[in-house]
Amino acid sequence: MATSSKSSPYLPEEVIFKVLSWTKGTSLLRFKFVCKLWHSIITDKKFMESHQTNSFKNPSVLMITNRDATTIFNSNSPEENCLDLHLPSPFDGMELVNSCNGIVCVREAIIDDLYLLNPLTRMSRRLPVIYMPEQPLYRYFQVYVAFGFDCVSRDFKVLKVKYYGERNSNYMNLRAVYLYTSKANSWRKIEINCTTLPKIGWLPSYPVLVHGPIVNGVLHLKAKHNIVTFDLHTEIFGLIPFWLQESKLHAKSHVLEFKGSVAMIFKSDASIDKDTSLWTVEVVSGEVFWNKVLTFDASSKIDWVFLYSSSGQFVGQMDYGKVLLYDYRKKETKCIGVSSESLVRVLEHTESFLSVEGLE
Repeated sequence: MATSSKSSPYLPEEVIFKVLSWTKGTSLLRFKFVCKLWHSIITDKKFMESHQTNSFKNPSVLMITNRDATTIFNSNSPEENCLDLHLPSPFDGMELVNSCNGIVCVREAIIDDLYLLNPLTRMSRRLPVIYMPEQPLYRYFQVYVAFGFDCVSRDFKVLKVKYYGERNSNYMNLRAVYLYTSKANSWRKIEINCTTLPKIGWLPSYPVLVHGPIVNGVLHLKAKHNIVTFDLHTEIFGLIPFWLQESKLHAKSHVLEFKGSVAMIFKSDASIDKDTSLWTVEVVSGEVFWNKVLTFDASSKIDWVFLYSSSGQFVGQMDYGKVLLYDYRKKETKCIGVSSESLVRVLEHTESFLSVEGLE
């Protein structure tokens, strides 16, 4: 069959743009050297924005373990798509605080150094050192760090909360809260009412707060009996109570984002109804309500949930230590080759060419 003389072996530039915008960022770093056209497309600002939008639609689930702090599983096909985040030296041995818009916040816990880093471009910024003086009456303290992105001001922000314990007390109290903004590249102290961040029992092996999702611009941190909220734009703290004692429910998850709502999983202690269910938070006229949305299938044997992924699956662990993916719609459970004993955190990560001003 004769080939038309009008046919061309080359794809239109619009098609190349579309295909490349769905390509993994690590591959694009190589593809931009294929030819001048591809280099022009990949380095174009509009392309970077399109690639970032597409990356947000298909994030990877990052499982941070004691053995390997950079393992990524694609929740759609964990067996086939196991990648590395490739945190460059000297960041590869540091604690990963959180990932947001392709930028990660990493911490050197011993000397409390903080960095913002784009693992894809390997651009980084060391945050200014903040001095928080101690006094002899304190026998122990914890410094908690959270990281998020304010979509209104287009500014990355890092929250540092310090708790302390007195010599003759079994409780830890709030000492100070500081906020870093990437645009100003500086810290400032936030004055808040100490009742907003309540004192807690001293458990040196358990964190004061557990990093949660950012929902509608509000960062959520799990405390013992409350969810601590921090509006990244107004910079105001708040509390959402669990009401566990009144309802005889036990928390079985970190704070989750479920279809745009703040959510948690609770297990009932009632003698008749001992189910494990997901509840979402609803605020009406300033009053907080918890709504039961769905009940987990008993055969899932899920004991704790770390994350509800964008793919529509819960990432959790079984009661005998295996990490699993649970699809509540299909009522299917799939085990992953990671031990929950070595698991430190689970979060989502997107590849992005986004840069923070001042990254080097």
